Amino acid sequence: MFSARARTMPGPLGVVAGLLLVLGAGSQLAAPQAARPGEASRSPAAGATFTFQGRVFAGEVGDESTPLAGVTVRLFGANDPYPFEGALLETAVTNHAGAYGLTIPTGAPSYEYWAIRALVPRGWQAVGASSIDGVVRSASWIEYVVPLAGKNLGNNNFWLDPGYTPT
Repeated sequence: MFSARARTMPGPLGVVAGLLLVLGAGSQLAAPQAARPGEASRSPAAGATFTFQGRVFAGEVGDESTPLAGVTVRLFGANDPYPFEGALLETAVTNHAGAYGLTIPTGAPSYEYWAIRALVPRGWQAVGASSIDGVVRSASWIEYVVPLAGKNLGNNNFWLDPGYTPT
């Protein structure tokens, strides 16, 4: 199953049945915790914990009726902006509600840019993305610029189209 509608899909989206709900769909804000004054805005390694959250859906941008399970979402850190990808720091796979969470690893280097990238499965295409405090750079790329403290790191959503046929 790949969605709450109990439709089945072949391939990587069809093999994820039975995933446990790890993230609450209502999660909105991931605030830093245990940060030292003056350091949380620049370096998560300074004691702050930041988690980027969102969901992946099938269909048109804004249509949240068909969440996708089994989609890989990755977190990158870089000191240069889009389109420079930087270093891969964490990977998550969406659960049955299409939800994912990516936490900046403890001890990660201090980066100026953080990129959330949805890995688009074969036969699909990315049709859009949305974010509250991140910048949508492409249909599969959302970028954040430091400082992260005080920013809404939730609602980083992606939409994929299952009807894509490569030409």
